[in-house]
Amino acid sequence: MVSVRGGFGGNSTVLRPHQERQHLPGAARRKLERSEAEIVAGKLRLLTPLIAEALAVEPFEHLRDDQFREVHQLIQLAVEETTKLLPRLAAIAGNDVALRRLLDLLGLQHRELRYQAEDADRWATSWDYRLATYRSESPVLPEEEPELPPPDLGPYQPRDLIVLALHGLHREQVARP
Repeated sequence: MVSVRGGFGGNSTVLRPHQERQHLPGAARRKLERSEAEIVAGKLRLLTPLIAEALAVEPFEHLRDDQFREVHQLIQLAVEETTKLLPRLAAIAGNDVALRRLLDLLGLQHRELRYQAEDADRWATSWDYRLATYRSESPVLPEEEPELPPPDLGPYQPRDLIVLALHGLHREQVARP
């Protein structure tokens, strides 16, 4: 109750509207913090192998098209999950030194994953990737390719050995599944 002499004639009671409590009592707050910490710890246990796998991928130029797509999705998933988890872990960490170190380590891994995701995006739009995709989706099957005659070496020249090596390399690329 704010006043008993409110209103135009001074005969009304003025009441303040009910407001929810802004702060939880100590036991309820500790229980909520403990449950939040358990949730974050569980997500961190699931996220750690995902981060390790995403950071340990081979260079993109060594991967086939289907492998690259899987790796690209894996890296994007790891970046999204660490982005969601970092603020929650920062809220829990507070002034705890051990949790702050864990938070710093996770932040470094998150930054490394973001750089890796940018590299994967660039690789996906680069000319080499489009060329590799074209080769893997080419309608010419290895059985249908016409047999190329071996190059005529004639008198020995080092350039001819290079041509012969390139000829063999081309045949290997076409024969690859």
